[in-house]
Amino acid sequence: MDIMTDILQWLLPGGALGTLVTWLLSRKTFYARNKKEREDIYKSLYDSLKETVGDIQQQNIQLIDENNEIRNRLQNINAVIRQIGEKANRCRYWSVCPVAKQLQVYRPAGTVDSHPKGQHDSSGYRERQLRSGREKDSDPDTHGQPP
Repeated sequence: MDIMTDILQWLLPGGALGTLVTWLLSRKTFYARNKKEREDIYKSLYDSLKETVGDIQQQNIQLIDENNEIRNRLQNINAVIRQIGEKANRCRYWSVCPVAKQLQVYRPAGTVDSHPKGQHDSSGYRERQLRSGREKDSDPDTHGQPP
């Protein structure tokens, strides 16, 4: 047995058993520490990503609001231009109006003017009166009333 004790003493020096126990106990601590560090890194990445996504969503909401505001303004402008075109087309001076050429630049593509330039469907009488002047005071179309 002496030989066996000598071999064990030679194989396991004085602190080997303590080192082995310390290593077994610290292994759990080492894994726990590594797991905590990984979770902290993931948490910081998650928080950073959450903040970035929140900023992008806020910017997206602002862009949508601006887009809606621009769309509303454009619809208002289109309505005003449409009203100007309708009023100008009914004007008896349309054929000689200097604004007529400018307004026709903004005509939507594909629209065709079905009546002669400056004439609206109901403005034929007014155009004849403009060109020829009034023939009688009691014109049958106006029943004695000025146009």
